[in-house]
Amino acid sequence: IVAEVLAIAAEQVRPASRYVEDLGASSLDMATLLMLLEDEIKVKISEEEARRIATVNDTVNLVLRRRTGGGEGR
Repeated sequence: IVAEVLAIAAEQVRPASRYVEDLGASSLDMATLLMLLEDEIKVKISEEEARRIATVNDTVNLVLRRRTGGGEGR
């Protein structure tokens, strides 16, 4: 999803990649990414959670928490 939204090669996306600094994401890219994630994992991502997402790993951790029933927005 990340590579698709940012129109970059999947190989560029690494767990420690920072969306803005490393991958060149804009605020619109981030909003699009979060909307797609919400659709994919079927939960609402709060504004507070969205502000805390800086890296690909942050996103992975959020998805894992949601799939195991933890975190906000449930």
